[in-house]
Amino acid sequence: MKNDALASAFIFDMDGVIIDSEPIHFDVDIATMNYFGSKISKEELEKYVGMTNPEMWRRIKEEFNLIQSITEIIDYQLSSKINIIQSSDIKPIEGMKELLYELKKYQIPICMASSSPRILIM
Repeated sequence: MKNDALASAFIFDMDGVIIDSEPIHFDVDIATMNYFGSKISKEELEKYVGMTNPEMWRRIKEEFNLIQSITEIIDYQLSSKINIIQSSDIKPIEGMKELLYELKKYQIPICMASSSPRILIM
């Protein structure tokens, strides 16, 4: 990084930028639908990428006529994702560590934005 080209801050998205978590999201969302007695494909889920969990599951609940509450669905889905993430060895996307070290070296503030629930981000 050149000093004359430094940014005043960096805002990162977590999913797909910091870590490649999208495969986990798709797998868990498919498993969640299976758990509640319905099938959904990765292709069908792709139209919900970037939505908040409540909005995504509200639409899926309507479309697939799920009888469970949105809260019940999200609780199951989130606990499944957290268990998988905690038990796996997810690494940052290639080059991310180096970029973060450079930003720290030049004292450039960073933050993360995400539509994922805070508990999942943490």
